[in-house]
Amino acid sequence: MRFAAADAHAIHKLLTAQQRKRYKTVKSRLLADGATPPTAANIKDALKLFEQATAQDTVVLFLSGHGDNADRDYYFLPHDAKEQGTSWQPDTVIKWRELQHAIENAKGQRQSVKSVNPLYLIVVMRAVRLTRA
Repeated sequence: MRFAAADAHAIHKLLTAQQRKRYKTVKSRLLADGATPPTAANIKDALKLFEQATAQDTVVLFLSGHGDNADRDYYFLPHDAKEQGTSWQPDTVIKWRELQHAIENAKGQRQSVKSVNPLYLIVVMRAVRLTRA
């Protein structure tokens, strides 16, 4: 996870540079360091961006961070993830099925295609944290 922030910034720069080239517009959210940290609330809010996509648009979700299996669920661990017993405090983690739901319900295309339509991009980075013993 040492290079997660750099990876997030690099993929964001690469894809936003495609505006007016491959895509008419690029609508993006970069959750890394600075003003918009990759907290659970910010990630959930950013996922709403996919709701704007139409069937002709391209959608991209880039995640860089840690995850954990607990209580029969898989969780993406945002910057503010907090442990609660042997699991996680629910409002501080993202269940993988929440991410899957956002992607599955996005009307945009999920493959690389030549497009002049908008690109909807969410870039999420999660800083290194110690794993549970």
